[in-house]
This record gives sequence, structure tokens and C-alpha cells, in this order.
Amino acid sequence: MPAGSASVVAAGTGSRLPKLLQLLVRRLRSVPRVCYGIAGFAVVAGLWQLSADAFGLPQRLYPSPAAVIHSFWDLLQKGILPVHITDSVARYAMGVSIGMQIPGGFDRESYGI
Repeated sequence: MPAGSASVVAAGTGSRLPKLLQLLVRRLRSVPRVCYGIAGFAVVAGLWQLSADAFGLPQRLYPSPAAVIHSFWDLLQKGILPVHITDSVARYAMGVSIGMQIPGGFDRESYGI
């Protein structure tokens, strides 16, 4: 059968799936892939939120997604986050540029380690 065929055969059985299941499979094939990514992200964030509320750990040890988003927005509005991101990117770039200047890199064979 062609890959885009409307009839779906159960794996290894050779029998046709019920019409309702065929309709469901057809509908799922028509959903854009980005929707699966968004749905997966929403499921993970929802489970994280539920577990953060259920365990009752302090916010500083296990913050909920809502607390993380709130802190992110707060730091962004205060102007603190862009400054720290700029500093981090500058340190990363400096480390990469220094690492590129070392001949042979840091492989163990070059240094007899």
C-alpha cells in the first residue's frame, strides 16, 4: 500500500483497523508538526507545575514554571538580565578565542596526560 493511503493496517496482523481509528490517524497526519512540539512542551511544563506544587519544596530549590517565568520577566524589566547575558556571552567568546590560540588544543596526547 502507498504511504499516504487512507487504509491503515495493524502491524503484523494484516487486519484493517476500525473506521474511527482510521479517521483519527488521518486527522493526526494532517496536524502540523509544530503543534506536536507545542503540545509536548505544554505537557512537560504542566507536569513540572503539578510536581512543584505536590512536593512542597521551597521555591529556591524547586521553582515552578510560573515562578521561573515571573522571575525572567522581572529581571528583564529591571534591565538586569540583558547585562548578565552580555557579560556571559563576552566571557564565552573570550574563552573560545583563547582556546583557539592554543596549538593542538587540550587533547591528552599532546600533553602526555
